[in-house]
Amino acid sequence: MFVVGVSSFAYARQAPLSDLGLRLDQTVDLALDNGGIPGDALLELEDFPWRVAPSSTVICALLWNGLVSETARLLLESGLTPPIFVSLNVMGAAEHNEALLKKWRPRNIHL
Repeated sequence: MFVVGVSSFAYARQAPLSDLGLRLDQTVDLALDNGGIPGDALLELEDFPWRVAPSSTVICALLWNGLVSETARLLLESGLTPPIFVSLNVMGAAEHNEALLKKWRPRNIHL
């Protein structure tokens, strides 16, 4: 299995190491830096002690969708059909998605 980890390298480098003495980026096949700052939130508000607006929410969604897109492209390039769920706003999506669930649910009970 190819494992991708997404984290803030800046935060990880200042945080205590795991019991194994490693950081996430040292244990995965591909480490992606979400560019976040320690504490994640970016916006300081006047007269408020805590920052708000975490960057990881948007950045991780962008990275995840990029990974899904590239994986789908590579599968197609290899002659395989990517098992991608389709928005229910598209005609035929419900049937397509149900077929995927029927096929993959025996291998993943959480579907």
